[in-house]
Amino acid sequence: MVASVNDPVEIKRGDFYEDCRYHPVLCVSADYEDDELVGISLLDGGIGSCSPTHCGVVSLSTDAAVDRAVNWDAFAAANGLPPRPIPPGFKQTG
Repeated sequence: MVASVNDPVEIKRGDFYEDCRYHPVLCVSADYEDDELVGISLLDGGIGSCSPTHCGVVSLSTDAAVDRAVNWDAFAAANGLPPRPIPPGFKQTG
């Protein structure tokens, strides 16, 4: 399930959301007073932060987040996004 940015769904620690890079992210900190969500990307393992009021984050169900991560290349191609990022220290093979 994907909730629209206008839904009254408040993302909490342990929830999944789509960040402003369209990555599926696991929330590790939610501070609405400081307007900040911090999470770990399921694509590249990077830690990043977004504004829940300005970045257009979207709540994702666990299934939607995992599906997005596993099928990122198809999702990216269908939405004009770059292919899966390669984490530092790794290289493309094949």
